[in-house]
Amino acid sequence: MYFGYGVNLQAIERGYDVILQAIERYGVVLQATKRGYGVILQAFKRGYGVILQATKRGYGVILQAIERGYGVILHGTILIAYK
Repeated sequence: MYFGYGVNLQAIERGYDVILQAIERYGVVLQATKRGYGVILQAFKRGYGVILQATKRGYGVILQAIERGYGVILHGTILIAYK
């Protein structure tokens, strides 16, 4: 079940609301995924330490979030949040 710009509700329901909070607090959107870019940089200001490495092919991975068990962003969508 998805909403907005590829945010996975299942991940949020499990408590992994880092992306949702970033969107609500900073208006961060993943509209750039349509062009092959990702925009989660402002999440740094909340102290999450997330690093988004986006390529022009539309791939983005939050490396630090993976280490913390938040999941992986691929094509702007969170796939499987795990702990």
